[in-house]
Amino acid sequence: MPAGDALSNGAVWLDLTRTLTRVGQAAPTGIDRVELAWADHLLTVNPQMRGLCRTTRGFLLLPPKGVRALVARMRDGGAGLGRADTWSRLTGRGARPRHRAEAMLRGHAIDRCPPWGLAAMARRHGARIYVNPGHSNHTARVLGAMRRSGAEVVVVIHDLIPVTHPELVPPKQPARLAGRIAQVAGNASLVVAVSEDTERALAAHWPSGGPRVIRAEIGVPVRAMPVAMKSGAGRFLMVGTLEPRKNHAVLLKAWSILAQDLPPGELPRLDILGQTGWRGAEIAEEIGAHAQFGKTVFLDTAAGDDALAEAYRLADTLLYPSLAEGFGLPPHEALAHGLLPICSDLPVLRSGLGADAVYVEPNDVYSWVETIKKRMSGNLDGSRERSAGRPGWQDHFGTVAAALAESRDRAERP
Repeated sequence: MPAGDALSNGAVWLDLTRTLTRVGQAAPTGIDRVELAWADHLLTVNPQMRGLCRTTRGFLLLPPKGVRALVARMRDGGAGLGRADTWSRLTGRGARPRHRAEAMLRGHAIDRCPPWGLAAMARRHGARIYVNPGHSNHTARVLGAMRRSGAEVVVVIHDLIPVTHPELVPPKQPARLAGRIAQVAGNASLVVAVSEDTERALAAHWPSGGPRVIRAEIGVPVRAMPVAMKSGAGRFLMVGTLEPRKNHAVLLKAWSILAQDLPPGELPRLDILGQTGWRGAEIAEEIGAHAQFGKTVFLDTAAGDDALAEAYRLADTLLYPSLAEGFGLPPHEALAHGLLPICSDLPVLRSGLGADAVYVEPNDVYSWVETIKKRMSGNLDGSRERSAGRPGWQDHFGTVAAALAESRDRAERP
């Protein structure tokens, strides 16, 4: 069987629950973008693909037209949503984007079922492969039902940060993730790690006898990649959810030191883009209280895709002081726009970015200050050309398809 057939033929179900819950939530996160990329790919190669969404009432099964409608509303920030239906209004949730999206999708659905009816619905429609790329529905009710239906269950794992760095997440997340990983181990046919770092973390926490784990790095945009990186540095950018793990604090300290060291007219601009996550309100308050806020430090927590693209266009350097990552998409996006990424010295970032980035110890504020000054003076231009061989989305999908085809070939051998 050709590798491409594994995803391009037959009833491949894509779990889009995360996308449904994220409609109207400003710019998509890295995991959001992965789920959207899977939707784009399957819509392109497989006319028999279906979208599965868990709603407040059960599950909806969507044809390609319904999937396209959901993806469009995700990308326009929910601007194209209509009114909520009677059910959402009766439950008092009609104004929320998610519930307005549910109302829209109910009009597209080709089937639906209560929470306990998923396995039967999957059998009715001959589900062959179920793909879960969004870190949602890692439960016995969903994964177990799809396994019992006879479908191959493919789960994409982005990171194990709640287990490997419990101090950086809400207190209950480590136990929740451990439970989710147990469900994945017990029900998945194939597990996809998005980076070497995630693959290593899985190996350390994976039960013996669990399903096969492969690595398929997520794609990054390449068509917009300039031949040369932008030179000079007067405008810096930080992209990432406002949460402790992203380490905004070190850049706020760096800008305080820069304000002392440089004449007022020479202090560079720092744009911070990211929606609020865990403890995000506290971080936004700290940014707003900074002496340079509104002068050289700016915050946008509601930036959509267009605003993000414009920020990349205007900046020349990305600062990424994250304390832990599963993949780290913004530095790759920065490279695609010709920016030099200055990143935390994390193995996952070095593995993915190589010589295309500059690395700094994440909490060494003085190293950040000196590196920023070097960039401003023109003594830190980075690699002038993008390194060859960076994985693209077709590599990601091809790796998954090949693994599925290989598993099927083994199962069909006499």
